Amino acid sequence: MWGKTELKKGQIGKVTILSNVNASKINGNTLTQDKRLKKGDEYRIYSYRVLGDSSYYGLGGGLFVKKSSSVKYETPSKKKLAELEREANGLSMIDGIDFNKIYEVKGTGEYKGYKRLKGYPDDDKYAIYYSGNFQSFHVTYEDLYPKNLKEKITWKYNGKKYTHTRSQLYSFFSDIIKLENLLGQSNGIINQDWLLQTFGDTYKDWLLQLQYSSEAASIVEKYLNFKENPNQVDDLFENNPPEDYEDAIDLSIWISSEEMSVNGDDIELVAHPMKIGNETELKMTFLKGFKGVVTKVLYHVPDMPLGYFNVENDSEDTFNGIRFKKVNKNVYINRDDLKAKGVL
Repeated sequence: MWGKTELKKGQIGKVTILSNVNASKINGNTLTQDKRLKKGDEYRIYSYRVLGDSSYYGLGGGLFVKKSSSVKYETPSKKKLAELEREANGLSMIDGIDFNKIYEVKGTGEYKGYKRLKGYPDDDKYAIYYSGNFQSFHVTYEDLYPKNLKEKITWKYNGKKYTHTRSQLYSFFSDIIKLENLLGQSNGIINQDWLLQTFGDTYKDWLLQLQYSSEAASIVEKYLNFKENPNQVDDLFENNPPEDYEDAIDLSIWISSEEMSVNGDDIELVAHPMKIGNETELKMTFLKGFKGVVTKVLYHVPDMPLGYFNVENDSEDTFNGIRFKKVNKNVYINRDDLKAKGVL
C-alpha cells in the first residue's frame, strides 16, 4: 500500500484532497464538472494535462482535478516503482538479496575483460557479467543451460501447421507485429495467454531469458551501489517525498517516463537484449508492449548508461538523438524528439 491506495502499473503519482474540490471531465478544451472529491481522500494519478493557464491531474476514467492548494500531489519513490515492476513481471525480489554474500571473479573465455558475479539467487542457472562502475556500466548474461536456437519447432494456428527454428520464434515473441503479419491478422488476439497456449514451454523459455536479462541489470546496479555505499544500499531507492515537479519543468515539452507508459500505449525505456556481433548485450531500448508482451522494439538508445535512471543528480543529456532531463530525481524525455524518432 501507498498511503490509502495501492500503487498500480502506469500510475505516475497520487493526490490527497486537502479541502473539498470538484473533479471534471475534459472534452477538447471544454471542462464539465462531474464529481465532488472529499477532504482526506486519496486518488491515483495517471496523466497530466495543461489547459489554458491551468494544470490538471488525470484520475483515470476521463476525470481530472485542477492543480491548486486544495490538492497535494506526490510521486512514488523509486523503491515502490521497482517493487511494482518486479511484481508485474514475476521477477524475484532483488531487495531481498544479501549483497554482503555477493562477490566477483574474473571472466574467462569470451567474457574475458568482464567481472562475473557470484552468490546471487539462481547463479547456478545463469551467469551475470559486467564491466564499468556505478556511474556507467555494461551488463551481459549467460544462460548456463541454453536451448538449441536451431531446433525446429512445429506449431498450429487455425488448423494449419507452421515450422520455425527456436531463434525465429524468439524473434516473433520480441516483435509481435511480425507474427501478426505472418498470420494475416491484427485483431489483437495475440497476447500473453494466446502465446502460452500456442507455444507452451517455448514461450516460457523466452520469458525466462527476459527475466534473466532484467534481473542481471538490477543485480549489477544494486551491487555496484553497495560497493560504493556498503552501509547505505537502500539509498538507491530513497523514500523521501519528492518536490512538486511541475514547478520545475514544462510538461508540454517534456513527458515523464512513467506517464509515457500510460499515454504512449505501454511504451517503456528498459534494458533489453541486443545482438552485437556474436554477443548479446543489454542496451537501453524503447519498447511497446501489450498485456505484458513486447510487441515492438521502437528505438535503441545504446549510448545511455544502464544505471542512468538511478543517478540522482539533476542533469540534461542527449542519447542517440533524444534529449533527457533529470529534475528532482524524476526523468523526463523531450516529446518532439520522441515523435521524430517514431517512439510516440
